[in-house]
Amino acid sequence: MSNVYSFYFDGVLVQAVQACHSGGALTILDAHTFPEDELGAFLENCKGKNLIICYNPSIFSQDMLSLPPAAADHYATLVRSEIRKTHPELTSFTSFFSIIGQTTIEARTYNKIAAFSYAAPPLAAFLDVFTRHGKMISHAYAAPYSIFRMGVSACRDDAGRTRLFIVPIPGEKLLLFGANTELAFMRKIISTGAALLSEDIKNINMTLDYGLQSLRMTTVESVLLTRQETPDEFATLLTVPMKYSFPPALDGVPDHLATAYIAPLAAVMHYFEAPRTGDILPWEYVSEKQIRSMLSWGSRLMVALALIATGCAIAEYINISDLKTGIVNIRSRLSAASDELATYKKFDREVKHLQQAITLIHSGKATAIASLSRLDSQEFSINGLSIQDQEGFMNVRIDGDINVSGFSNVQAVFEMIIERLSKLPGFTVLSSNLAITQKTFSIQARYVGAGQQAR
Repeated sequence: MSNVYSFYFDGVLVQAVQACHSGGALTILDAHTFPEDELGAFLENCKGKNLIICYNPSIFSQDMLSLPPAAADHYATLVRSEIRKTHPELTSFTSFFSIIGQTTIEARTYNKIAAFSYAAPPLAAFLDVFTRHGKMISHAYAAPYSIFRMGVSACRDDAGRTRLFIVPIPGEKLLLFGANTELAFMRKIISTGAALLSEDIKNINMTLDYGLQSLRMTTVESVLLTRQETPDEFATLLTVPMKYSFPPALDGVPDHLATAYIAPLAAVMHYFEAPRTGDILPWEYVSEKQIRSMLSWGSRLMVALALIATGCAIAEYINISDLKTGIVNIRSRLSAASDELATYKKFDREVKHLQQAITLIHSGKATAIASLSRLDSQEFSINGLSIQDQEGFMNVRIDGDINVSGFSNVQAVFEMIIERLSKLPGFTVLSSNLAITQKTFSIQARYVGAGQQAR
């Protein structure tokens, strides 16, 4: 049985749920709701080690894209590139996407992709609170996506049908369009309580009409995620049939907790079923987390190596001291001690070799190469690396090939390499060159150490 802390955040309200997962069912161990400014005080007393975030900001962007199936391995990069073109105001963002079907454009088949993006700074500010209190977040999920996945689990008999899930959460209701078990469109309406109000019906019907007219999605039914059994007063005014359903994973959770904390609980199920799918942790945060992990293991390794080297040095020192004493005694009795002198020289050479090994371990080049290893990607390969020591810094030259087709894709991958290298701690890009027809690139950078700021 595993447990996890799930933190729901909508920009104002925080819900913290500790839940355990066993046999496909959830059990709530602890649950709290409080304003955002009380999160720090809560974390001071939080003993949990496994923490995730369920993020639901009021502002988000969603786009419908068409990309060729042959480029599926590069969708992550291409989707970010398309979002950047469509929303230039999003200088820093995080996103996830779903393949919801196929379409034909000029006799060619394309995958229809629903892309959802969020500005990174608000999420980064929320993550900073955890960092200041010594807590690391393992995964972050968009609340609508996690809840949609839970809604699909409530309709497993025919999950592939096009549905509109209606989900009451604090202060609003989420309207989630699903196609082929994937989230295609989402909308938020301001609403209180779990029951459907007359104004809710108008918004839901407008959303259904939008799905039909703009998304070409014919909705077969709407599903209100609730344990309610009695139909709402206005439910008959919907333009499609409606049913009430609730995820089986929450069968063991009391009604009032399952309804109030459905968002963080959905994130818990998301984490246990498919932890890496739809993760929206910012790349910078993931990189920092990896660096911390590497530094932690690196520190332990360095301590172990230092202890081993020290032990060897002491042992060698003792051996050498004993050897010197023996030589003195032998010299007092013999005029020649060639064998003993040869042994002494041998141990002396071994000590020097150990000193060279210790010097290499502490070399800054090892740290620079370890940092550059995080640039690894199937979309490009590094075939040349030159590092030259200078006073206070290192000059680094990187040569490589880009492994994608199409000039626009090559340019997008090249820009991604520059962006990632610039965000590596201690690195500053000085110059770069792309031979777009040959798909080769070279980058000149300066490295001053992961613990310093490049000037």
